[in-house]
Amino acid sequence: MCNEIIKRENKNWSAKEDIILLNNYKQLGYSEVAKLVSRSSSSCRTRLYRLRKNNKTLKSQYQMFNEKWTASQDDFLKANYPDKGAEWCSKHLNRSPSSCISRAGKLKIKRSYRWSKDEDDIIKKYYPLYGINKVSKLLNRNKGTCFQRAHVLGVKYINTSKWSESELKFLKKYYPEKGGTFVAEKLNRSYVACHSKAAVLKLKTIPKWSENDKKFLKKYYPKYGATWCAEKLNKTPRKCITYASKHKIRYINKALWTEEEIAILKKYYPIIGKFVSEIIKTKNEKACSQKATRLKITYTKDDSSAVEKIKSYLNSQKIVYRQEVGLEGCVDKNPLLFDFAIYEDNNLKKLIGIIEYDGSQHFLPTTLYSDKKINAKEVLERTQRHDQIKNRYCQKNKIPMLRIKYCQNNIEKLVAEFLKHREKYIEWYNQEYSFEKYYSEIEDEELKKYFIHFSKYKNKGTKNINPNFCISKWSQEDDLFLEKYYPDNGSAWVSKRLHKTQQACISHANKLGLVRSNHWKREEDAFVLKHYLSKGPLWISKKLKRTKNSIEHRAHRLGAEKRIKYWTKEEDQILLSNWDIKSEKELSEIIGRTKMSIGNRKKILRKYRTKEASS
Repeated sequence: MCNEIIKRENKNWSAKEDIILLNNYKQLGYSEVAKLVSRSSSSCRTRLYRLRKNNKTLKSQYQMFNEKWTASQDDFLKANYPDKGAEWCSKHLNRSPSSCISRAGKLKIKRSYRWSKDEDDIIKKYYPLYGINKVSKLLNRNKGTCFQRAHVLGVKYINTSKWSESELKFLKKYYPEKGGTFVAEKLNRSYVACHSKAAVLKLKTIPKWSENDKKFLKKYYPKYGATWCAEKLNKTPRKCITYASKHKIRYINKALWTEEEIAILKKYYPIIGKFVSEIIKTKNEKACSQKATRLKITYTKDDSSAVEKIKSYLNSQKIVYRQEVGLEGCVDKNPLLFDFAIYEDNNLKKLIGIIEYDGSQHFLPTTLYSDKKINAKEVLERTQRHDQIKNRYCQKNKIPMLRIKYCQNNIEKLVAEFLKHREKYIEWYNQEYSFEKYYSEIEDEELKKYFIHFSKYKNKGTKNINPNFCISKWSQEDDLFLEKYYPDNGSAWVSKRLHKTQQACISHANKLGLVRSNHWKREEDAFVLKHYLSKGPLWISKKLKRTKNSIEHRAHRLGAEKRIKYWTKEEDQILLSNWDIKSEKELSEIIGRTKMSIGNRKKILRKYRTKEASS
């Protein structure tokens, strides 16, 4: 195909064509003049408009041509315009409605909005049964005028949605025992309508608790809780909870916190937060964070709690200080900032000392404080290099500096000793630890495991990371676990257990040649293509033991022809003969259609019956 756009050349009007147009347009009209000039009628009309616009003499001599009204057309308009209006007349006269209205105004013809006997009979016949929409369509009149005429005639709309006495008796009898769905199916009303009417009548459903259900709940509710019991009894967890609370059956929570777990939480939660769940394997992240809030344990993310302690002590002693201070000459690529700079007076001229708080990121590689684009090991090297630059700067300039390690809890004592004996802190910056012990790795094995795991966990989805450091390779145990559980449980379930991403699990499963158990086979595809048009998705779902939605999606991907679900006479006969006896569920199984389609078909057939009876 050619992608070039073919432009049409505009043909300019010649002087001869203009003369033909001006001399003949009144007598012949635009359509016949267009044939003479070999142009369209619209182009002839626009040309005349431009000639009149540009030349005032032509404007006075030649007026725009409009088809003249004949005497027969005027008589037709006088006879039919008052009753039938402009639209009806315009169709029979081949004119626009606006021209008919303007001509009627010149002839002083007005619409007569009088109601005839036939129209009144239509209102009396159809308004009580079908309402105002049907009447306005039949009479071609406005809804407001039809409503006013019905009010004048004293005709009222009979609301079929009102509840009859027989329906109310049926509702009172069966709603408490069988519920709203059963009543809605039998009365052919919506569940919401039945439920709201029952609420007005103050009807309540009686909970169906048999003796076996009660015994089962008393036996297993204290051990397994509401959700497990609800699945076994085919009830909602809320119903099980309400019944258990009425009969004073309590759930014994096995997830109680032991003293050892609370001690671990108090020790590690301030450092690593909700990821204590990696150490306490019996509790998840949410449980750890909730328990910490109850015990009023705060997570020292960004070292906020330790910094606040230092600030509160300095304020209580009325010491002049500034935070995040940069000093001249203390630079790596950019100027380095100190946590606290202490001054002698408010003038901030004489510097007395410096306080630095070193968090866990100064000692082990972790991504708690690192940038995602940079490797965690590089971040550790950078922070330690900055610490050494600061130490050398203070030694050269003989500035006393206190360094507090994250595991030192006696912060106030350390600051008090530093303020009293500042001279001792010029050579070394922490009196409790030597240089080797201070910068040694974390001695706690549990915390050390956490940092190694957390660096993998945080950096698993980032690019440009050293795989030997952050991303763990697939071991034989991981492969066996994947082969065992991937086909049935899927990538999401396996990824949580192996601490890997879903994409990593899927790609590794593809390498191993593993396939999900619910993968579509060729035989199933052939079965869908064969029977989809004739039997439909619901019948196929029962045969293949899959959901209806999955079969519809698969048929769409395979390009199967859509099933045209027209109702046959046989299906209508089955529906008419059985809708009073059987429920919509039973009918859906017999006919092979959904409950919604059967309900809609019932309404349509009833409307046809009422129309036939009225006629």
